[in-house]
Amino acid sequence: MSIFMFYIRFFRMVFLTLSLLFFSNAYSQISTIDCNGVENGFAYVDDCGNCVSGNTGLEACVTFTPEVSISLSSLVQGSTSDLTFEITQGSNEADIASSIITTDGGSFDIASLSQGQAVGFGSGFVGGGSVSGSFTLYVDFIISSSQATLQVVEDSSGDLLGTFEIQNVMGGVQVLSISPGDGNSITAGNSQSVTLTGIFTTPDSPVLSVSSTLNSELDFVDVQAFTFDLVTIDCNGVINGGAFIDDCGNCVDGNTGNEPCINFSPDIEISVGTNDCNTITNLIFTVSQDANEPDMSTTLLTSDAGQFLISNLEVGQYVGFANLSAAAGEISFNSDLYVSSIPNPNQAVLSSINTDDGSFMGSFTISNNDQGVVIFGNPSYFDGNNVTAGNTSYLSLSNIFLNPDEGSLSFYTTINAEVGPSDYQSFVLDISCPCSDTTYFQEISFCEGESLTVGENTYSNSGQYTDTLTSTSNCDSIIVTNITVFENTSSFEEITSCDSYLWNGEIYTESGEYTYNTTNVAGCDSVATLTLTINNSSSSLSEVTACNSYLWNGEIYTESGEYTYNTTTVAGCDSVATL
Repeated sequence: MSIFMFYIRFFRMVFLTLSLLFFSNAYSQISTIDCNGVENGFAYVDDCGNCVSGNTGLEACVTFTPEVSISLSSLVQGSTSDLTFEITQGSNEADIASSIITTDGGSFDIASLSQGQAVGFGSGFVGGGSVSGSFTLYVDFIISSSQATLQVVEDSSGDLLGTFEIQNVMGGVQVLSISPGDGNSITAGNSQSVTLTGIFTTPDSPVLSVSSTLNSELDFVDVQAFTFDLVTIDCNGVINGGAFIDDCGNCVDGNTGNEPCINFSPDIEISVGTNDCNTITNLIFTVSQDANEPDMSTTLLTSDAGQFLISNLEVGQYVGFANLSAAAGEISFNSDLYVSSIPNPNQAVLSSINTDDGSFMGSFTISNNDQGVVIFGNPSYFDGNNVTAGNTSYLSLSNIFLNPDEGSLSFYTTINAEVGPSDYQSFVLDISCPCSDTTYFQEISFCEGESLTVGENTYSNSGQYTDTLTSTSNCDSIIVTNITVFENTSSFEEITSCDSYLWNGEIYTESGEYTYNTTNVAGCDSVATLTLTINNSSSSLSEVTACNSYLWNGEIYTESGEYTYNTTTVAGCDSVATL
């Protein structure tokens, strides 16, 4: 290094040293006033805008980092759950101005709330623990079906501590709380725990997200998020199990070992012992069910014709039998039916008595009405469930039902299930009157040329004929016909008469052939034919003059005068001669 460079560096160091000494002396001559008014004090304004440190006795505020915890009393989807949120702050944090809790699912049951109703509780402390207490949340005002305000009332004093606003928002709920001012913006430490009881319903989704947004009085904002995994608990109490409530209200599938119930569709058969009209017969009724159908409760059967012969019954009389096979055949019994009471002439109550031990198994009420008959099966005994494992019931009422006249006989059934809808069915039986062949005899007479038709046969000659026809009841009707055919008659007569002839009330004066139509004693045609010859009478006139006497026609006349002589002509007609 050269001597020149050494001196340059030396003088530079001396200059720097002198400069530092000058500025240090100058600064020591200037004083400052801190935020607390202390000269050259150490107090300063912190991030919260407060004068701290130095001789203020105050510490600087710390970062706004409230601790938030949120919990649910139930993590079951679609369940009613308590919603609890707890907020804690250490000392020297900025005061909380408002807090907002929101969810992305679930809802508040605001519609069921009433003013003054207690819907929650809580506890907390302020002032670093110098003041603490518990409180209750009451419904203050129901703004709408989706929004309400709550009052926070201190339990010991009854003082109003604050308010909450709860509401259902799009996709979830919101809880808003505004903190009352305390004259400063810094907390000495506080904690509050609030539980809303029985008004929050969790969503039907596997995940529920909850967020908290806390706004400080100094515009700091803290946002935190919480996620809850929701589960389902099936009807058998298994988390995320596969059991469910079927249409019959029973817990089935999953690990229950039970199958879901099926539609209520009992198979029914109705028949009579005979289809002959106006005949006393048995009435038979059969009902069967498949496994897992709902149990039957009551049965009603009606008809549009026929009747029970209740007037012939007596209390204690045997009137039929029944049997039942149930529980897939594990339960079965036979019973006899007896008349237990006759409330009125159109109604009787029948009891079913077990043939093995004489126990009472149930009852039926039978009756007549204006249309037909009614059978009401009184409620079945309760077997502890509402689903059958399969059953068949058979009922036969022996010789107490009277079939109606010929035609159709309709039955209608209404069977009620212990759960679910009823079953309605109808049945039509054909009733016919039994055939009894009948034979009819008839005597028929008619005149020659006439005829008789029986069925498809036509007869015109005398004799006995047999025809078989079908009656309106489809029975044979045998007709035996004796036919007598009377002949028509005719007569011929030749008459010679003088001058005229009286025949059948008519006077004929001319010769000729005449006919007269009449009926004979059998009432048939009778034709009389007359051949008539008319000969006329004759007369003669003679004038004679004689002496003394005159012989005329064997007589001697001696005196003058006019004389007649009656005789006949050669045809036998009158002939008068005048002399």
